[in-house]
Amino acid sequence: MRTTESRQNCGVIVDEHLLWNDQIQNIVSKSSKGIGMIRSIKRYVPQSTLFKIYTMLLYYHTLIIAVLY
Repeated sequence: MRTTESRQNCGVIVDEHLLWNDQIQNIVSKSSKGIGMIRSIKRYVPQSTLFKIYTMLLYYHTLIIAVLY
């Protein structure tokens, strides 16, 4: 068995000290990409579509962490 600094299990990343730092960094990275994408298309699509994209890209990532915490 080899030792690693962090491990992803069921979509959640926890490090060897049972801290969430890697998970939080992962969510921030994904959220930044999603926000950038939404900003770039907001002039071209209806607000209802933007909300669906937000829900798909950002909401569930943060919801999962809130439930686990």
